[in-house]
Amino acid sequence: MTSTARPPLDPKTRARRELIVTLVGGMLAGPTEAVCLMPVDVIKTRLQLGMGPPGMLPLARHIIKEEGVRALWKGCSVFAGHLFTKYIVRWGCASKLSQMFRDKDGRLNFQRRFAAGATAGILESILIVTPFEVVKTRLQQQKGTSNLYYKGPVDGMRKIVRDEGVKALWKGVIPTASRNMFNMSSNLAFKPVFDKAAWGHEPGMPPLPTWKTLITGCFSGCMGPLMNMPLDVAKTRMMAQKTVAGELPKYQGTFHCIKTVATEEGITALWKGYFPRVARVGPGFAIQWGVIDVTTKCWPVLFPNWYSA
Repeated sequence: MTSTARPPLDPKTRARRELIVTLVGGMLAGPTEAVCLMPVDVIKTRLQLGMGPPGMLPLARHIIKEEGVRALWKGCSVFAGHLFTKYIVRWGCASKLSQMFRDKDGRLNFQRRFAAGATAGILESILIVTPFEVVKTRLQQQKGTSNLYYKGPVDGMRKIVRDEGVKALWKGVIPTASRNMFNMSSNLAFKPVFDKAAWGHEPGMPPLPTWKTLITGCFSGCMGPLMNMPLDVAKTRMMAQKTVAGELPKYQGTFHCIKTVATEEGITALWKGYFPRVARVGPGFAIQWGVIDVTTKCWPVLFPNWYSA
């Protein structure tokens, strides 16, 4: 008896199922990235706050000597939860918006990719990123491993809300949204550019090997920090400062923060933590693209009829 091949899905249903696969890949990428890159994020935050000796390696040695190796993973649980939920929003929005922003011929040029990424970056910042990063920054700001004010992510969030109000969880939302807008827009827009330049690959061709996706994903991820490092410094400073009733905060807004840092510490202070940030963001996007790529390739093997009617 001969088997009858199942007909393909209609375009709208296929697009919905592709979105689901992308969401699953994004969710898996979050905890993977957190565990692999948490030490770099801790070092970047400490450098931006002026805590410890300058330079990645000297600061890493200082943290390990004074606080132990585990201190390099401070805030890892909140970071993993942050990335898990953020990438649901990030890659879900990016995938859906990329479908919506296509022209009438179904093409997605550089400008439309950039717009889709920018919109996804703003949405993830407001909905997910800012509250998680406020808590993560406060946890990483603490020195030592005992007698800490914030005992963990939940305790940290509870105390921030109790001491400073719910609005404190959205401190630095403007620089965060601006930063993530550049990060995601440049990542989505430049990934096909690097794919073509490095491997001669264009949209519509068979997928690249995963190792090639990792390389160009890393390069596209590095484009954002080139443009928005001062915003990242402002974001970290504003999130770290506590709100005290009756006192005017030192940093009163994004541009006021950038101006104050440049005036007091010099213009180069706005690029504090640049190298650890590139070491965090570039490989971070590589992990995201790589995990989503592997998920996309494995999904039809695990679910053979996923793309059939």
